[in-house]
Amino acid sequence: MLCLTFEISENKYAVEAQEVMEVVPPVNLTAMAKAPDYFSGRFNYRGVIVPVIDLRSLMMGFPSKILLSTRIIIVNYYVDDKIHLLGLLCERVMDIIRIKEEDLQTPGYVTEETSYLGKLINLRTGIVQLVTIHDLLPAFVRKNLFVELDNA
Repeated sequence: MLCLTFEISENKYAVEAQEVMEVVPPVNLTAMAKAPDYFSGRFNYRGVIVPVIDLRSLMMGFPSKILLSTRIIIVNYYVDDKIHLLGLLCERVMDIIRIKEEDLQTPGYVTEETSYLGKLINLRTGIVQLVTIHDLLPAFVRKNLFVELDNA
């Protein structure tokens, strides 16, 4: 499988490339009122309003630094059999790697809050952990994030 790798603090992660729509530079984001701290805001991506979550804030509890390598990874996010776009703010987007299924190892310890963290692969450059896009957000956030509002 092909995966896009990125770093958060000193840790390396990857998402399946088939879920990635595009990688874009940081843009000005509109704040989301009363949203959890890990929501950076939203922006207009080719006519679609896309919410952006800060992966460093979600995983580590403090916001991403804006570096030259900081990017927003736009991914497909499935909710109730509908595809939505979700932006993932990452400090260092690295490159695309090929991972063999048989080389993946279980992570050992995963909590309910980190159920999005998947299997590990040990590369020469260090350990990379897969991130499951669907499980990034808690069920109550996932349910309400893309709600269609009636204009009645």
